[in-house]
Amino acid sequence: MTTQDNPCDRLLRNPNDREALEELYRLEDELGDNISAGCYADRPSYLSNFFQYGSKIADRAEQIKDFLQSELQADEAIADPRSFWVEHFQHPIPEVLSLLEEAVNCEEKEVREAKAREAIALAKSRLPQTG
Repeated sequence: MTTQDNPCDRLLRNPNDREALEELYRLEDELGDNISAGCYADRPSYLSNFFQYGSKIADRAEQIKDFLQSELQADEAIADPRSFWVEHFQHPIPEVLSLLEEAVNCEEKEVREAKAREAIALAKSRLPQTG
């Protein structure tokens, strides 16, 4: 296998390359190693994190992202969860970014979720006050 036909490189260039993903799964089976692209393989952000940080961090980052979006959807104080996400979490301020990094680096799911909630609360505290 040359660098040009490496399945990891092919997935970075084209996240929808099913043949490359199947090849990675075959290699995983042969090697017994966990290179899991899991249920997030269709997300470009996952693949980027996967190749940069490994599967554990990439999985956690996507889990936190899903958790944050779920929390925002459920929060009645947030009129437009999508806009809130874009404004406060796609390019977070350093304080929010720090909480998210702490969450991703934490082993315990409950602590990760608590950190994510703290990040939401901090972002909400920066909203303009009405009334």
